[in-house]
Order: sequence, then C-alpha cells, then structure tokens
Amino acid sequence: MSLDYSPPVAALLMDAEPDYQAIGLTEQHIPELIELATDREILMDWDRQAACVAAWKALAYLHAEDAVTPLIGIFPLIDDGMHIIMNELPAAFGGIGAAAVDPLYAYMTETTNTETARIVAVMGLIAVAEANPDQQVTVADLFNTTFADYATYSNEFNGYLVMGLVKTGATDAAKTIEQAFEAKQVDPFIIGDWDKVQVEMGLTTYEELRKKDRPDGSRPPSLREVIAEGLEEATADKRNATKRKVDKSKKKSKRKQAAKSRKKNRKK
Repeated sequence: MSLDYSPPVAALLMDAEPDYQAIGLTEQHIPELIELATDREILMDWDRQAACVAAWKALAYLHAEDAVTPLIGIFPLIDDGMHIIMNELPAAFGGIGAAAVDPLYAYMTETTNTETARIVAVMGLIAVAEANPDQQVTVADLFNTTFADYATYSNEFNGYLVMGLVKTGATDAAKTIEQAFEAKQVDPFIIGDWDKVQVEMGLTTYEELRKKDRPDGSRPPSLREVIAEGLEEATADKRNATKRKVDKSKKKSKRKQAAKSRKKNRKK
C-alpha cells in the first residue's frame, strides 16, 4: 500500500464524494487511481474502503480503459464476503464503456472463476449496457449466447443472466428463458418468475396474463380477500382443534367416571 499519492488522488482518502474536476483529476492520475482502487489493505479496512469506491468512481469519470483488467482482478474478493465488490464496482465499468465488454465477457464465461465472481462480471456488463446505449445490442447478444447453455449453470447464475437479458431487452431470448423456467433452472428470487419477466420485457401485460388465466373474465381475488380467507381458515382450524381437545377431555372424564363406578360396584 502506498499513501504517497499526488494531491488530487490523496483527496479521495479524505472525501469519498469529491468534485473530480474541482480537485484537478486528469488522465495523468489514472495509474495512481488504479493503485488506490485495487489496494486490498484499504479495501479490507471498513473505515477506509470508501476511498477505494471513490477511486472506482473517479476511474469511471475519466473513462479509464487501462483500469478494466486491474478492477476485474479484485472480483475474487466477493468470495471473502466483501459485498461492496458486487454493490459498487460494476457501475465503474459503465463509466469506462465499450472497452470493458470483452474482458468482462471473458471473465463471466471462464468457469474456473468462482460463480459469485462471475456474477459480478454479469452485473458489470449490465452496467455497461445501461450507461452506453450503443453497447446494448452487443451485450444482449453476449448474454443470449451464454444463456443458451443454461442447463450447465446453477439456478442463481441463470437468474442473473436472465436479469441481463431483461435489462438489455433481448426479446429474442424469450423462448429459451421460458424453457429454462419450465425446467426450474432459474432462481425466481433474482429477477422474478416467468410472468414477471414477460412483462418486464414488454412481451405482455399483467392484465393480459390475468385474462389468459381466467377466460371467463372474472377478476382474481384481492390481497385483502386472500388474507381474509387465510385468517378465516386459520380460525376454523383453531376452532376445530379446540373442539377436538374438549371432546378428548370429555371422553377421558367419562372413562374415569366409568372406572370409578365399576370399582365401587365391586366393593359392594
């Protein structure tokens, strides 16, 4: 770790949200920013890791293409529980742009990398597509190509790939996505179920789905009605359980009384 940074970069150690232009950050500071952005000692220090995040944002601000490979190099830290890698780092690739696409795709599809780290690459590609509309089709095609092999991936990884397909508007992948959901190979907690995916991709609406499920035109029960029905069933179950308990108690009491009566008769 080096703390001998030039003033603009050193400022990130004190202020996590500086005005990059005002403090004088330029392309000549990119090597120092990369050093700070990938400093594992600072990243592991909860009190100082905000400086690394500030460096990520500064590299995005400068569209620092040279930072792509070094930043990808810290993806494995996600496996050490450093969730900031997943939550904050992908956005940096969005700022860097097209130069990040191929390296991220290579990392995402390299199965010797851990799955969690590969998911960070997925999120990085999504960030590139969202920040750079001219890259949306390219990224969508890469997700589509990768998802074609969904049967070889985990449900969680597939869930993030579907998220990528949805975010990039890859409607031509709809049939494959449907097949993957039918095969129960997509984690619905990542992006939602097949119905939600169809709506998100603009393939249908919830109203159309309801009509399809209910040809007679009847409306589905409201949330209040579902809750009320559940409470009613729970109350009925409790009432029945209480009745069974009382009946059991009465039967036991009758058996005791009968036993006492038989014992009394024998004494006579």
